[in-house]
Amino acid sequence: MRLKAIAVVLLLFSLLTPLYCAVDNRGREFWLAMPPGFIPGSVTKQLLITSAVNTTVNIVIPEIFYNQNFSVIAGAITTVNLWSDSDVRLNDAVTGLGIHVSAPDDVIVYGICTDETRSDGYLGIPVTSLGTNYIVSSYTNSALEYPMGTQFVVVGAYDGTTVTINPSVTCISAGATRTAGVAYTVVLNEGQTYLLQNNNGAGYDLTGTFIDSDKPVAVFGSHVCANVPVDRLWCDFLVEQLAPSTSWGKDFIIIPSAGRTGGDIYRVTAAEDNTNVYLDGANLVSLNRGYYGEVIISGAGNLTADKRVQLMQYANGTDYDGNTGDPFMMTVQPVEQYLSDYTIGEPAGFTDNYLNIAAPASAVGIAAVDGTPIAAGSWIAVGTSGYYATRVLVDAGTHYITSPDPVGVTVYGFGYRDAYGYPGGAGYIDFVSTPTPTITPTKTPTYTRTITPTRTGTRTMTPTKSPTPEGSLTITPTFTESPESTPANSRTNTLTPTFTRSETSTLTHTRTSIYTLTFTPTAANAHTFTVTKTPTFSRTASPTDSFTATVTVTMTSGTTSTVTPTATITPTPPAPPTFTQIPGPFRLDVKDAFPDPFKDETEIVYRISRDADVYIKVFTVSGETVVESGKIHAAAGYNHYRWNGMNRANNPVASGVFIYRVLARAQTGESAFEFRKLVCLR
Repeated sequence: MRLKAIAVVLLLFSLLTPLYCAVDNRGREFWLAMPPGFIPGSVTKQLLITSAVNTTVNIVIPEIFYNQNFSVIAGAITTVNLWSDSDVRLNDAVTGLGIHVSAPDDVIVYGICTDETRSDGYLGIPVTSLGTNYIVSSYTNSALEYPMGTQFVVVGAYDGTTVTINPSVTCISAGATRTAGVAYTVVLNEGQTYLLQNNNGAGYDLTGTFIDSDKPVAVFGSHVCANVPVDRLWCDFLVEQLAPSTSWGKDFIIIPSAGRTGGDIYRVTAAEDNTNVYLDGANLVSLNRGYYGEVIISGAGNLTADKRVQLMQYANGTDYDGNTGDPFMMTVQPVEQYLSDYTIGEPAGFTDNYLNIAAPASAVGIAAVDGTPIAAGSWIAVGTSGYYATRVLVDAGTHYITSPDPVGVTVYGFGYRDAYGYPGGAGYIDFVSTPTPTITPTKTPTYTRTITPTRTGTRTMTPTKSPTPEGSLTITPTFTESPESTPANSRTNTLTPTFTRSETSTLTHTRTSIYTLTFTPTAANAHTFTVTKTPTFSRTASPTDSFTATVTVTMTSGTTSTVTPTATITPTPPAPPTFTQIPGPFRLDVKDAFPDPFKDETEIVYRISRDADVYIKVFTVSGETVVESGKIHAAAGYNHYRWNGMNRANNPVASGVFIYRVLARAQTGESAFEFRKLVCLR
């Protein structure tokens, strides 16, 4: 009876264990961080915490002695306002500003950063889902507005963690220089943070930086205030907690954000060399490890790759297509990491909040938001992928998504020149980690063959080594028979090979400069086999002999790999590929005069979608011409015309209201013009 009770307890434990080992965004311990925003210290920093049960959450920030407990009501969002000095501000230095969130029950955590109209958020990844290999996603510095700050933050989850960083661009700050392609190390204890920021000028982008550690760490890609695209207003803060590269996927459903007539920007970053990326089956780009491609997509689509990639979605700025809302950065989770149920939180303070949902055909009409199935007519097919897409407008607060099959969910919202976006949840299954060298797996497969033996013959066994992406090893024996003659009787030969494997490998990866990527692996193979045959014969009254042989094969393989290709990249990597876009209609956008009112001079700022000849004329309110520019050969993008407040007679104009017209004529014959007014106060 006692043994039976113990068996029941063990069975229950085995059934419950997976509930506490799920590799997704639900957890009981998190190490998070808040990267610096446009004005360090002015950013409002919040954590949104929710749970399926009533629980208590403890939040600690070591360096500023923050230690508080909060109650979380099941199904509701608890909003925690962090102190103003909890963001990581010191560049290229180790600080203690990690945010430790712990609870006795599973919780879901979102980080929200708001700086006036510059907001973004991220989905917190628990310690159990962290990894040791990351490739940074950020965005490119722009010359359009002053703030420049492509950046990332690393947070230690364990004491004595050595982090190796190989930056994609050179970063210079406070007399310190981190050179592109030159790896360096920092050591982090639990709760310590490291920030690397590049604000050296336009064109710099820390996307593609390699981060490797000997213990799991948390990594946050960010930008102080990014213009997306780089030539459009207005900039916005970007942040996302990055998934380990070992949990990236190969299959993605793309759903552009609501209300954006010009589509969204998508960046795909490769985890391995020679990665081919496809959009709806058409080849899009081929990438090496750490390199990315960027493309604007305005409709639902299916992006696939033959090797693991990370897909990041960026909302464009207000100026891109005239819609309200500015940039956000949001991870698009791969189909391989979809979940069947989500508890998500939408922050307050935004005009519109949305859910983008991707589901297989089997879930259409069944997948539900807050218990109400989404009508089948609300879904659209995504090409031939077998998946369907929909958008759902929701209120701020907690929402639940359930489905009979795994679905993908992203969460985002827009306000006046503001936005946020992050995954609703995700799995973080590690697809590629290999067994440690000290573990020697043993397998005993059995092969049964019926053969017609010869009186004398030769048998050879040729093992074939086929490593899979997951690091497993397949041994395939090949049998060769060389008969001299064929007797009338037949024998059955049963082979039971047993093999063991121990393998070591050495890989040296060096990025020698901004322009050169060098891989230096070495390889040599040695195999030792020991074969023991123990045949057993038995005879019956029939003319058929029965032959049984047991063969034991022991294999020891030591592998060192050396391959030396060199790839030279120009310009500064990671360089995005160029995608051919069909030009849209010719557009002129006048952005007003700065300053207005003016005293001595002002600049009229305008943007054109293609190269054009521009004519600017200033009038009085009665229609009299004050000054005109003549023909200006203007390039596509933003342009400036400075008026010094003088009339055609080169005399200062009097105080008053003036009208100006900007007329642009493209080489295609298309033209556009706008009238605006400005004020002179002397």
